[in-house]
Amino acid sequence: MDLVPIAGVSAQTLHVRVSPTIILEILEQFYLKKPDQGRIIGALLGNARALDDERLVGADPNAAVRRCIEVWGSFLVPHSESDTQVALDIDYFRQMRAVCLQDGSAGPSIDVVGWYTTGGIDNPTSMVIHEFFARQCGAPVDQIVCLFVRPDVREDLDGKRLIYPPLLQAYSGFASVLGRQNMSTDLEPVPLEVLPSEAERFMLDGVVRTLIARAGPNTTLGRMARSAPLGGATHELVNLTRSLRKMTDSLDIILEYVRDVLTGEHAGDPQVLEILSLLQSDLNECNDAALMRAVETNLKDQLMILYLSRLTSANLVLGERLLTLEK
Repeated sequence: MDLVPIAGVSAQTLHVRVSPTIILEILEQFYLKKPDQGRIIGALLGNARALDDERLVGADPNAAVRRCIEVWGSFLVPHSESDTQVALDIDYFRQMRAVCLQDGSAGPSIDVVGWYTTGGIDNPTSMVIHEFFARQCGAPVDQIVCLFVRPDVREDLDGKRLIYPPLLQAYSGFASVLGRQNMSTDLEPVPLEVLPSEAERFMLDGVVRTLIARAGPNTTLGRMARSAPLGGATHELVNLTRSLRKMTDSLDIILEYVRDVLTGEHAGDPQVLEILSLLQSDLNECNDAALMRAVETNLKDQLMILYLSRLTSANLVLGERLLTLEK
């Protein structure tokens, strides 16, 4: 029995990109769920695009079009399940999908591209859910994605809850085919990349700067700020730290020169003094408290905008459901 894709899409031709905000939203939903609830399930919003020219690939019968699914939004779908059955709130799913598409909060040309879960990826019901979302999307099961986010929560010896980075994995549907007959459909891993947008990168930079500023030099974040081979927001902070160190060294040289002039060891240069005077007049007074206040204010504004947009979407859905009950 050979494992082959249903429509020519394999793990080498399907690539998934997810916004880090989606991961944070899923983790928040998981930590706020009821204690007796096993896992959470929701829909992924995004778009799918071909990375190759389908006309050129179509000339080769053995070639497959490389596709990329980009995920930029999500919403929770209430459900109930047992070991062998699962029931999704289809009305809620359709209403939330309509709201996200109408208000444009998820972005232009965005639609449901798959679903996510925080557990039970090997359960038989997971394939049922995958097929349901494929029908809602009007796409084959191998062209929608399942994002598996498994939170890692542990307890130390004192009973304190410790939260570690979650396990992330993307899946798509593949068929076990014997000859020309489709025997079964399974979920198989596909490449996953967590890629922030420019706005998200700016907000994450602010979060990292705030955390490192509050952390001590001997903490994990403090050691990260002093390390060299880092990427993303932390890498920018390392470059900023190095630039500040160079500026501090230059100021030390200038101060030493000024002291030598004042003590009479060196003769003063009028041009150097004029440059220093112009530099001092161009500098704005900004202490540490004012700088931290500006960063935190900007970060709070970004988080408030995100919170209000989600709150507005929830109120619209609630209003529609109340109107339906009145009718």
